[in-house]
Amino acid sequence: MAKRNHQKGALSHLGQFVALPYSMMDSPNYVGLSPSAKVLLQDVARQYSGKNNGSLSPCWELMKKRGWKSPTTLNSAKKELRATRLITVTRQGTKGQHGKAELWAINWMKMDWKPDLDIDQRGQDYMGFIEVQTNPGAELETRKLRLVKEALQAAAKSA
Repeated sequence: MAKRNHQKGALSHLGQFVALPYSMMDSPNYVGLSPSAKVLLQDVARQYSGKNNGSLSPCWELMKKRGWKSPTTLNSAKKELRATRLITVTRQGTKGQHGKAELWAINWMKMDWKPDLDIDQRGQDYMGFIEVQTNPGAELETRKLRLVKEALQAAAKSA
């Protein structure tokens, strides 16, 4: 029988933690994110308890407590994350006195569906950030590379 290299509970002093899989962190969708969007993704993932994926909220009230200073920056990061396949919007937010918070699921964990969500049980884009390339030799174009190309094209047009 193999010898155990670790003892049960050896990491218990660390408390709870969030697993960020390499497949997600190495995906073009994650690599191309702005720093603000990466922090928002981590702050939202911090809410995950193992039973509430699909009920994670990127709302200003919660994010302000996590150190966010600007609603404009937060909204920009939210918009950026919605455009990736790293999260699924499980409920659209509504404004007003009886408004509801926008809710998300992180797509590297299975969704914990509840009846109050706007999507059905199979609506999550689970692991959708992993893109299958039809041409394995093709270069992956990230957001940053696109910005550099656009800047070069704009400079060439003005010259």
